[in-house]
Amino acid sequence: MKFTLELSEKQMTIMLSALDLYSRVHLGQYTDLPNNNRESQSWPTRIEDANVIKKILFPDLPPNGYYGIHSDEISDNARISWDLQQVIRYNFHWRRSGKDPENDIRDWHTMMMVQYDAPYLTSTTESLPVLVDMSGVLPLD
Repeated sequence: MKFTLELSEKQMTIMLSALDLYSRVHLGQYTDLPNNNRESQSWPTRIEDANVIKKILFPDLPPNGYYGIHSDEISDNARISWDLQQVIRYNFHWRRSGKDPENDIRDWHTMMMVQYDAPYLTSTTESLPVLVDMSGVLPLD
């Protein structure tokens, strides 16, 4: 079964954030969890709060530790989420740069960030998703 979904740029950005958050929760990376007073909360307080959550959900992880995307300890759903995020992020950022990842050469002076790295498969049960069309994405000025 295959699905087609049309998203606005804002919806795409929210979906990327949701996929990132979902996979990070499975990995035990809690310092980036959103909260209503994120700006007013100091970094040490955020770390402390994250460690409380982590200790409850992942008692075997040290305070500054987390699982890797290939760890046997995590659900394949986290990997599928990560794969989805990588494919969407890669294509979205290439097209925002006014380039086609299939036909253009990467300009390392302006495209250094991880968003431009080609996605690779991490899931053990699903193939890498294929992005069919991003024709509505306009290059940045």
